[in-house]
Amino acid sequence: MKMDANEQVLLPQEIEAYLESLQPITIPDIGSPKWLTQRERIHSLSLQASLDVKSDREEIVKEYLVTLQKVPLLIHELIATEIWRLKVFPLLLKMENSSKSTIPLYLVLYQEAALESFLEAVLFHEEVVESSGDSLIDLVDYCYRNAIIFMSFQDEDFSKKSDEINNDLDEKLRLEQQKREIAFESGMKCISLLSYMTQHLKTIPLGVLHRLLVVHDVPLLFTNLLYDPPWIKEINGGKKKYTDGKWNKITSSDVMKISKTEGQIWIALIQLLLNPDCQKKYDMSGYKKEQLLKLRSKLNDVIIEQIPVLRELLRFLEHLSLFDAPVPKRGVIIEQVPEIWECLHKEYKGKWKEIATTQLKAHFSLSMDELQTLCKKLTTSFDLQNIEAMLPDIPLCAQCGSKGLKRCSRCKNEWYCGRPCQVSHWSKHQSACNLMVN
Repeated sequence: MKMDANEQVLLPQEIEAYLESLQPITIPDIGSPKWLTQRERIHSLSLQASLDVKSDREEIVKEYLVTLQKVPLLIHELIATEIWRLKVFPLLLKMENSSKSTIPLYLVLYQEAALESFLEAVLFHEEVVESSGDSLIDLVDYCYRNAIIFMSFQDEDFSKKSDEINNDLDEKLRLEQQKREIAFESGMKCISLLSYMTQHLKTIPLGVLHRLLVVHDVPLLFTNLLYDPPWIKEINGGKKKYTDGKWNKITSSDVMKISKTEGQIWIALIQLLLNPDCQKKYDMSGYKKEQLLKLRSKLNDVIIEQIPVLRELLRFLEHLSLFDAPVPKRGVIIEQVPEIWECLHKEYKGKWKEIATTQLKAHFSLSMDELQTLCKKLTTSFDLQNIEAMLPDIPLCAQCGSKGLKRCSRCKNEWYCGRPCQVSHWSKHQSACNLMVN
C-alpha cells in the first residue's frame, strides 16, 4: 500500500504538547483513567514516529523527544509496566473479577510492546541514545531479561492465533496465552533495541558498555540466538519463519535469506567483536571462544553476499581460531545499578497484593456500559488510514490466512477472503465485534 507522504497522526504542535504532558505513572495508577489518557498519547506519538521513519521525512517526534528529554521517561514507563506484569498481574489472575472482559488487563500487557515500538522507532539515532543517559542501563537489563524469555519459546508454536487454538480456554487462560504471544513479539523488539545501542558505542556511557559485554555477555547471547532461533519453527514437516509480525511458510532456500532480526544480530556482533575498545574489555578465551568460533559455519557465501561486511567478521574469527585473544585487564570496576528497577522495587516492596486488590476494584472490574465506553474510546484513537499505511503488505483473512479482500462491515477490524470464511469465523469474532459497535 502506498502511503501519502503528507499523512499525519499528529500536528507538530500536538506532538510537542503530548510529549510535554507525559509524566511518570506510578504502578498503583496503572489502568487508571490518567494512565489510559497517557497510553493513548504514547500510542499516537509512536505511530507518528513510525510514519516519519517509513516516509523518510523530518522526524519531528524524535526532535522533540531529545529537546524535552523524555526518553528516560519512556524507559521508566517500560520498566514500571514490566514490574506490574511480573508482580501484580499474577495476583489479579487469581482474584475473582466481576467483569466478563479482560480488555483492560490486555491493554496494560500490550503497553509494553507499544513502548518498545516507540523506542524502536527513535533509538536508531545517536542523539536519542545520548539523551537517554544512564537510563540505558535499565533498558539494557530489560532487553536482556526479555531476550532470555524469548529464547525459552524455541519449542513453542506461536504460528496460530490464540483464538484458533484456545477456543476451549476460559478468559484468564486466554489472557495468559496472549501474554506469552506479546512476550514473543517483545523479544524480537528487544533484540532490535540492543542492536541499535551497539551502533553507538562511542556515545553510550561506559556502564552501559560494561553491561552489554561483561554483565550480560550480549555477544554470546546473540551467538546462541543465531544457532537456535525461536523465529524459525518446523511444523508438520514444513518450516515457518516469523517476519514482518507474522509467521510465513518458507522453502529450504528461504532459510538462508536473512531477516531483519538476523541482520540486526549480525551487525551487532560486528560492532561488539571488531571494535578495538570492546576487544579490550571482552574476554574471548575458553568456552566463549569455542562458542564464537561456531559462527564460522554460519558465514557461508550466501549469507556474506547479503551482508558483505560479514567477510570482516569471518576473517576475525579465523584469526581467533589460530591465536589466543588477549585477556582483558582486571581493574577496579564501579558497577552502576539499574536505578529505575531498584527504586520501583524498593518503593512498592510488600505492597503488591494491596495494589492488585485496589486496581481490580477501581480499574479492571468494569460494567458492560463502562466497557463499551472504553471500546468506543479505543476505536476513536485509531485512524485506519494511518494504520494501514504501516502494514508491510496486504491484509490477510482472519480465518484461513489467504489474501484479505473484504473487511467486516460492522467493526472494520477483521479481513476475510470471502463470505464463507467470514461466516465460519463469526463465532470467534462476534463478541469483539459487538463490543466495538454497540
